[in-house]
Amino acid sequence: TKLSNRSRQRLFRLRFQAIRKGRLKDALSLSSNMIKAEAYDSHGNVGPIELTFEDSVFREALPTTIKLYQNRPNPFNQATTIEFGLPYAGTVTLIVWNASGEEIRRMNGQLERGNHTFFLERDQLPRGIYYYQLKTEQAAITKKMVVAD
Repeated sequence: TKLSNRSRQRLFRLRFQAIRKGRLKDALSLSSNMIKAEAYDSHGNVGPIELTFEDSVFREALPTTIKLYQNRPNPFNQATTIEFGLPYAGTVTLIVWNASGEEIRRMNGQLERGNHTFFLERDQLPRGIYYYQLKTEQAAITKKMVVAD
């Protein structure tokens, strides 16, 4: 959901998993029938809200190999999503570094088998070229991303 075109700030993100065939954008919409569909910023200004839909890149329910997908969008200027799949539970490290090789961010965790998503906000990265790497006990996969103005 986003505020008006003035700020285009994402307020929150919802993720749905299909339980039957169909497109979410055909089944879900905003309406002012019950309550007004509008958003308010910290100054009390009123703005419209909108839904945007992104298709998941996940191709399989449970991955059979380690997968690291290209961040989306790429390049990005507000936020980006990094999705990855694990065929088994285990220790995972996601590292982001700049073109000079300086580590910018490191996340560690014990994750279950399945598909996972990491969100990265623009305020954590200045404009430039970055690399991100998913490391497990069995593999390390690296991708490139661009932060734009």
